[in-house]
Amino acid sequence: MNPVGVPAFYGAFDRETCIAELRPSVGGMVLTGEFQLLRDARVLDFGVLENIFEAQPMSCFDPDYRMNMERRQFLRTLHSKISSPVTPDQEQEYLYTQVIAEYLSTQIEPPIDGVMFASVQRQGGINIALFLRLLAGIPYQERTPDDPIIGNGPFPSGVLYIPGTLEAHKIGCVTFEVERLVINGGTVGRDLWYEQDPYGEWD
Repeated sequence: MNPVGVPAFYGAFDRETCIAELRPSVGGMVLTGEFQLLRDARVLDFGVLENIFEAQPMSCFDPDYRMNMERRQFLRTLHSKISSPVTPDQEQEYLYTQVIAEYLSTQIEPPIDGVMFASVQRQGGINIALFLRLLAGIPYQERTPDDPIIGNGPFPSGVLYIPGTLEAHKIGCVTFEVERLVINGGTVGRDLWYEQDPYGEWD
């Protein structure tokens, strides 16, 4: 979501998803902690956005059927693009999501503070990315002495680590899900026929 040199906060709503998203090596160690938002944030949930056209059945006789189907497919593709991991030799793929993040945080009114999207590393996991405007957009102000979490003093960010929530995790075995690809001449691609008929009903 962020180009080099521009900070962003990446997290998830459970520790297992955070660990999976880091793709740590077996035998390695990961530290996790809990964080608190210090003010309300406006976040775009791509999971909800993707299913926005699923709420009501669509009829092929509806004059807007084609447009709605194209929008639904676009939102699915967009969510998939944001969720997909990028290998070290494909960093240019991040340009798409960085442009989306920049647009949401600067061109929408009121601006978007971050996005939520599905984890592809852990089924059912939800990730969250918070943009720079939330991290550095809160003016310095005095904390109240009776605040049990943040105590006294100024704070420059809208996100705060909660003391005492740090946990260490040693990575054991890792499981993988594989996708069947097809080799056609000198190219490797997805098996579109298998995707359309995953259970072999047309065999």
